[in-house]
Amino acid sequence: MRGRRVRLDCLTARGVKGAKVLDCVRLEASPGDLVLVTGYSGSGKTSLLRALGGLAGLHGLKLEGSMRVEGPTFYVPQEPWHSIVSPYPVVELYVQGFSIEAFREALRSLGVEEAMYKPSVELSAGEAQRISVALAALSGAQTLLVDEATSYVDEHMRGSIVRLLAEAAEGGATVFVVDHNPLLWRGAATLTIYMEGGRAEIYDDPLETPAAEAYGRAEKALLRLRVDEAPDGETILEARDIYHRYPDSDRYTLREASLKVRRGEVVAVTGPSGAGKSTLLRILAGLERPLKGSITIKARPHYIPENPILYISSPLVGDELLWRRDVAAQAGLEHLLHRPVSVLSSGERRRLALASAYSRGVRVILLDEPSIGLDPISEVRVARLIASLASMGCAIVFSTNSRRLASIASRSLELGGG
Repeated sequence: MRGRRVRLDCLTARGVKGAKVLDCVRLEASPGDLVLVTGYSGSGKTSLLRALGGLAGLHGLKLEGSMRVEGPTFYVPQEPWHSIVSPYPVVELYVQGFSIEAFREALRSLGVEEAMYKPSVELSAGEAQRISVALAALSGAQTLLVDEATSYVDEHMRGSIVRLLAEAAEGGATVFVVDHNPLLWRGAATLTIYMEGGRAEIYDDPLETPAAEAYGRAEKALLRLRVDEAPDGETILEARDIYHRYPDSDRYTLREASLKVRRGEVVAVTGPSGAGKSTLLRILAGLERPLKGSITIKARPHYIPENPILYISSPLVGDELLWRRDVAAQAGLEHLLHRPVSVLSSGERRRLALASAYSRGVRVILLDEPSIGLDPISEVRVARLIASLASMGCAIVFSTNSRRLASIASRSLELGGG
């Protein structure tokens, strides 16, 4: 019988004002286990990984009960921009005592071999996530903790990440992965933890969890939210033949990219990770300049980045919404008006950023990956708010790796990376 590398005996974590974030969690995991951790946003998934990685104190969590994690751990946070601290990703390898040759096959399988030499500040979130997962998988650490392992990558690369982490487990690592999509890990996960209200339920099959059922319901709900095209509406944004290339690159990020958006329409910008989706949105917002091409916008656009906290400027939800209770109700935030933004969930922050733009009279909204890190219910809530704002005359363009979320758009623009 395999030895137990990780053992939790009624582990409890308390956060702000002593509230339980983890509630008497019991589990055991052995070398070779790939443990999927799933559940709704705010259920304790990230707190569990932080506790396992010895990071609870850094995040204001006080632990009670018993926890044993044998050997070194490697923690990949859910925000890819926090994963790589060196100015170039390749430097990260050498700092950890590895060579690029040792990682070449894994980096190639994830499509980021060339990205290793880019300045870290120019990496897309998807590139940073894939590099971080590769570093974890080949680090030699006995326990790997990967939060939101597939959030920022396209569907093809999700399968590659699953295979890479499954291979790490087969090689003797104990792997914990947080993911909202239990279907993705069926056949790879040896154990599934479903989190709800800080408590953990153990399942053998990811598809037996309540999360799997919620995922299926959300897909049907998203299909019902599709926003119709507006062929007779006023064109409020048009981009023609946009070209873009970063100064130190010989490859075009964008080539001949064109789109037209009318009032009340929603356009999804899709394509593989690194295809230029975020770059196009920043160009439309005036934050970057194209090499050539033209852009016509009849109303000032607002760009909401992948990390919505970079858009929000007020400490309280009510302040951010200018105390517009009607807008708060539209976004499902009316009960949070006096809540600090810092304690909101990812889904609440994304809805707040959208509602904030509308409350300020913005009618052209550019959203970068609005469903990243969201559980199925939160994804539907964000999609419902997008559709609602479109019905009130907003033109919305969003980038996404989610086929599900793209289904609500009036039209889609697929980029191929140059």
